Amino acid sequence: MKTKEDKLKLLEETAQFYNTGNRSVIRISCRYFLPNKPGCAIGRLIADKKLCRKLDVFSDGSSVRAVFSYLPEDLKNYGVNFLEMLQELHDRESNWTETGLSALGLRHVEKMKADIEEGVI
Repeated sequence: MKTKEDKLKLLEETAQFYNTGNRSVIRISCRYFLPNKPGCAIGRLIADKKLCRKLDVFSDGSSVRAVFSYLPEDLKNYGVNFLEMLQELHDRESNWTETGLSALGLRHVEKMKADIEEGVI
């Protein structure tokens, strides 16, 4: 399993990376892979873009739990609960502005940090 520090680092990096212009969303559905986009919070961490395309077909917008068994071991080591919350951060449009996190997104990140520190996720 990944350490608290690993989780905090990935959370912070994800929060710094996205904005309303680079999220991988079609209409309201997040995608593990979209041409000319970095991929969703989990998809951009998967080097095998063929796998990302398969996950998009298989999941059809389903939760992380639906695809967890197909993820690379390194990602599985973050744990399904952490990955679900990370993906939720990415997926909710209200978490983002043109320049990064919205106030709601900042609250989501702070909640995740607290959960990581307490060992909840």
